[in-house]
Parts: sequence; C-alpha cells; structure tokens
Amino acid sequence: MEAAYIAHVTAQAAAVAAHQKKVGSCSAFVALLRPAVRRVQSFEGTTDAQRGAMGITIPDRVRSRLPAPSTFPGLRIQTIGRLTHTLHINDSATPTKRAKPNGVTGAEIWIAFASVGAAVPEPPMPGREAASDGGGRYFVYARSRPARCW
Repeated sequence: MEAAYIAHVTAQAAAVAAHQKKVGSCSAFVALLRPAVRRVQSFEGTTDAQRGAMGITIPDRVRSRLPAPSTFPGLRIQTIGRLTHTLHINDSATPTKRAKPNGVTGAEIWIAFASVGAAVPEPPMPGREAASDGGGRYFVYARSRPARCW
C-alpha cells in the first residue's frame, strides 16, 4: 500500500512538472507568434479567406449593437445608519449572483422628491440622477453615466 502511494505521488509530481513545462513553452511560442500575426492582420493585402486558413481572427467589419437586456435589475436597500443606505443591485434572472448581463456596464439610479400621497414622477428626470453603479454595492452620492445600462 505504501509503495502504491509513493508511486502515485511521484507520478502526480511528474505530471505537474510536465504541465508547467508545456505552459512555459506555449507562452514563449505565443510571445513569438503575436508580432507576426499583428503584421499579417495589418497588411492590406491579406484577405479574410487567408486569415481563416491561417486560423487567426477575422475582424468584424460591421459594428453591431448588443441587444437590450431581456432582464431587469433587482434592488435591495440596506440601512447603514441615519440617512445612509447601501443599494445592492443584481440581475433579476440570477438574484443570488452579482453578475450583470452581457453588455451591461451598470444600472442608473434615479431619485425624486415628492410629498406624501403625491403621484410619483415619471423617470427619467433630468438632473436627478443620484448614482450609476459599475458593480455590486455602493453608496448613493456619485454622479456618472455608464456606456450601457439596464
């Protein structure tokens, strides 16, 4: 039993060493290859068919917009102290995770002040943006505008 364990540990150490050697040689190869691929990509005479045959990236000639998110942001408000709150934003499709949908950089938070019983104003209200969130937890005091929002 002890001999089998020693053989297993030795084989495992050899496998780890072989993996590290492979990763090191691959990194060196990629470092040599990247400048050559950059030259090929920048050469005007290279066609997309040639790029495909070489297995390098074929650039997208037409910029396409990402579709609007199919989900909406969820919000949980945590009271920190007197007049201080923390907003926790998540995706409604995955409420237990902090990840945002693909292409979304954040969510805009709007505030409005109204009397008790008055109708709630329709957003957006210019100049009333309290904060934009780039991820997870934050305090409502900043003013910024993300590139793409929920």
